[in-house]
Amino acid sequence: MNILIVEDEPISQKILELNLQKHGYRTFSAQTGKEALEYLLSNPDIQLMIADIMLPEMDGLALLAEMKENPDLKNIPVIMCSAHSEVKIVQRAIELGCRHYIVKPINPGLLRQKVNDALGLNKPILRNRSETMKQLNLDIHAYMVIAREFAVSVSDMIDLLEQYLRMNSSEDIYEKFNNIFESVSQFGAVRVKNILEGIISKKEGKNNDTMKSEYFSLIRELKVLQNELPAPPSKDSFSSKEDNKKEANEELEVQKDTDKEKEQLEKIDTVDTK
Repeated sequence: MNILIVEDEPISQKILELNLQKHGYRTFSAQTGKEALEYLLSNPDIQLMIADIMLPEMDGLALLAEMKENPDLKNIPVIMCSAHSEVKIVQRAIELGCRHYIVKPINPGLLRQKVNDALGLNKPILRNRSETMKQLNLDIHAYMVIAREFAVSVSDMIDLLEQYLRMNSSEDIYEKFNNIFESVSQFGAVRVKNILEGIISKKEGKNNDTMKSEYFSLIRELKVLQNELPAPPSKDSFSSKEDNKKEANEELEVQKDTDKEKEQLEKIDTVDTK
């Protein structure tokens, strides 16, 4: 994940860099609003911007306004990080599309929470089963069959990406991303979907280091997703009986969980109608 820090005060900039880098984010810096705008226009791989309000040449609010008017930049999430907490300034920043506003001094825990939220990392890894079954019009058995096929696709994508990075390949694998994107959308795997959208939509203009960083992020999220899916069927034909028994047990457990989810939703509906 690539984050642009726009901060003219060296100490504040360093604090942000260290806090973000220790959680695996790649950081880039600009000291003025004008420099930040030029950087964003020439580097389509930035996924989040954290900016101060008080900046030379072009302040943070003017930078936000410029981004809002540019179709290539308007969807980049922005966190404003400033010592100014006046209501009018905060309101104006929100009107211009600021996702979060953090008042200095920076709280590292709050910073990470807001960054994760802006990047969509606080969202559930997978939509709950009851909702997916309802949307796709599936019973429990059909859901498990399709979920296992999805698990195979996820496993294959992880293997492909790890091999790609290990061999430092130059092969174009973007078509593979398009193939899995539809399944990810149908199962409501929002976090993986967000990363895939960033990779697919901004293919041009990325250097090799940027692509590797995105692929590592995708692998990490795919592995988290993999843990939420039923195990794919064994490739060993002699294990078919054990697989069948395991599948039956998994379906029973999923049915129990699904029943609990339905009960919780019914309770919520009951409270809402009162």
